[in-house]
Amino acid sequence: MNAPRLFRASPRIAQRLRVSRRYSTRPTDPAPPHPHPPTQPPGSTQTPPPPKKGPSRVGTFYRNNTYPVLKSFLLALFTYQLAYYVWLKLEVVEEKSEQQGTIQGLEEEVKRAVAQQKRNASDVVEKVTRSGDVNPEEKKRKGWLW
Repeated sequence: MNAPRLFRASPRIAQRLRVSRRYSTRPTDPAPPHPHPPTQPPGSTQTPPPPKKGPSRVGTFYRNNTYPVLKSFLLALFTYQLAYYVWLKLEVVEEKSEQQGTIQGLEEEVKRAVAQQKRNASDVVEKVTRSGDVNPEEKKRKGWLW
């Protein structure tokens, strides 16, 4: 047998090391037995106190994770509301600029139409004044018939 010197000197230690190496995932000592609840003497009317239970897994989960989840949710909600408010403000600014552009375009159109009407009116006035100078007989006609 080719074992190191330590194993040749102490076979019990060598056996313990082999076992612990071979079965390192298994516990070496069994768990101690659970103590029995105290028994009451016969004839006593007191009920035994219920055994103390540790906290449940569900309760521990919610106790440990409620605050971080709530914090994350509120932060996400705040971020969404902030982004929505900024988007809404940009939409209002865009609509205002579009309306201002439309209003300016309509104002220019009205100015052009008024200028065109003034030119047409001045042309009509010139025609009327010229027509009066050309035909003086039309000024003499009065009444229902010629």
